[in-house]
Amino acid sequence: MESASERGTGGFGSAARGTGASETTELDADAATELVRRKLRTFPPTLDRQKAITRLVGMLARRGYTSSIAFAIVTPEVEAAGFTTIGKPSMRAAGAATAEPSDSSLEESEDAEPDAATELVRRKLRTFPPNLDRQKVITRLVGMLARRGYNQSAAYALVKAELAAADLDRG
Repeated sequence: MESASERGTGGFGSAARGTGASETTELDADAATELVRRKLRTFPPTLDRQKAITRLVGMLARRGYTSSIAFAIVTPEVEAAGFTTIGKPSMRAAGAATAEPSDSSLEESEDAEPDAATELVRRKLRTFPPNLDRQKVITRLVGMLARRGYNQSAAYALVKAELAAADLDRG
């Protein structure tokens, strides 16, 4: 099966322009890189690296690029944009290049996140009726934290600890 550039239809830098094969490949790669950069600016900052790569490779594949070429173009661009691995929101600014946080800001955010989550759980616990089933309380609180981007296992551990502390205060 021939690709769009071999047929001379579609794609960037197609053979219809009368360019040589190496020039066509170079034009295609440059156009794909620019397309990837534009699309990266539209992604939410919380999107993890693997999802970003998957979406961009799929986008280029739909435009006639092979998956290996698309992956080779997408991977360095995603890394340069500052997307992180699963589990932690990206530190990149929307549409900007990578902004490496200092070590002190990382320590502050790691300490601040559990405190914020703990405060959320404590505040929400006060609003629940006292006769509400314990499992329902756990499910609702873990769900609330998950919607706010917290890891499920960390949210569950935090909720269990706060429920134990609340039971000690009541009893």
